[in-house]
Formats: sequence, structure tokens, C-alpha cells
Amino acid sequence: MKKTLILSLFLSLFLSGCDLGAVEQTELQTIYNDLKVNDKIAEITDEVCFLSEDCKLPGEYAMRSSCPYTVKCVNQTCMIICPEFPQVLPEIEAPVTLTYPSEMNRIANGEWETYRNEKYGVEFGYPSEFQLEEELHYTYEDGKDWYRIWVKNPDLPENPVMLLEINPDGYGPVFPDKHYDLTQSDNAKVEFLEESIYAPEEYNQDGIMFIVAAMYSDNENMYSWHFTYQENGEEYETLFKDILATYKFF
Repeated sequence: MKKTLILSLFLSLFLSGCDLGAVEQTELQTIYNDLKVNDKIAEITDEVCFLSEDCKLPGEYAMRSSCPYTVKCVNQTCMIICPEFPQVLPEIEAPVTLTYPSEMNRIANGEWETYRNEKYGVEFGYPSEFQLEEELHYTYEDGKDWYRIWVKNPDLPENPVMLLEINPDGYGPVFPDKHYDLTQSDNAKVEFLEESIYAPEEYNQDGIMFIVAAMYSDNENMYSWHFTYQENGEEYETLFKDILATYKFF
């Protein structure tokens, strides 16, 4: 059953009493994967998605003249949006490359292993101090697999874990701290398009950094990443980006 909500994103974000002035404008621009502050959610559908391209605008909305309706993928759910009050916000600067802290510097600059899977058309590198685990989660009727690969090091106090899911069938909603918009480059590697902050820092006080990313490859597989680590310790997001930079698709 579809759930219909007519409410502004402003109310959905700050219903709990958050002060609008306390949130940076660049954060507001990227909250919930490109929704603008005054966009209105006309309908939350029951369709699961990973990218906005997965969502289709129903004809009943396309025909309406009251609003130029569009559809977007928000937290892996298709939402019909009315951009009632369009506004121009400043462009987001590219993320700054961080310098490795002491422990991660030793790990990142040490020996790396190479993982390659011919069946799923993917190859990537990872630090040799990390463990790699694999699991065939599900096989669809058309013969495609939902396959999972973990790269992790539970011996580190921050417990960094990277989960790669190949052709997942949808789950959620999930509430990450950050989202990476990725695509396949001309040389069949990962290309970063945009980095989005899903919610102000005061709403993410669980002590765990949770980053998600997803992309389709020319090899007709879909790849989804979940990366987590304990905060207030070593900063492992840069290591995650470096692992993503080693990916090759074939």
C-alpha cells in the first residue's frame, strides 16, 4: 500500500526541534540525497531503489499542472517530489583528501592484497591486515546472484568494515551519515560524482560512521557498498575511498 504524505521536507527534518540556523546551508543542500529544504514530498511509494533513475514518475503526476512533479530515490525509497519553492544554493566543494593518522598510515602503506572475481566482473585491492569473507546470499530465478563480500579488521578498536553487495534485491530504509554518488569511468574504474551528508551531525550520535554508495557497471551488475567504523578514533573514511579507487570492472 502506498503511503501519501503532504508535508514539507523542512518539517520532516526539524520536527524534533532542530534550530535551522545551526545547520550549514551546504548540508541542507545535500540532506537526503539532493532534496532541497523547501521541496515537498507529495507521495512516498513502496518502490525500492538505489538511484533516482530506478524510479518512474506516475502518469497521474506528470499530467498535473499544479506543480512540475519529479521523482527521486531517498533512503532507497522512491518519493514523488514537488519543488514548490526552487532556490539556488552554493555549490558544494570537493571533499578534502585527508592525511592518514598514525595507525592507518601504517596499514595503508603496508602490503595490499588483490581480490578478483571473474563471475561478477570485479577486482579491487585491500590492506593485507584486513580479512576478506564471501557469501552467496541468494540466487534469483534468472540465474543472477546476490553476492556479498566483506573486508574488515575486528582487531582494530574502530572495527572498520566494508561490505560489497553485488546485485542486491533491496532493503531498507537505511539511515547513513554519508552517501557517495558513483559511476563507472571510461577506464572501467570507480569515478566519484558527489558526496552527500544525509543529516546534521547532531542527529548522528550513535558513535558509528555509516557510509553508503551504489553504482551500475557496464558489465550489467549492480554494486552497493556499506562502510562502517567506530568514531572518535582513527579516521578510516580516507582508507575506504582508497579501496574504492582500486576497483576495476570487466
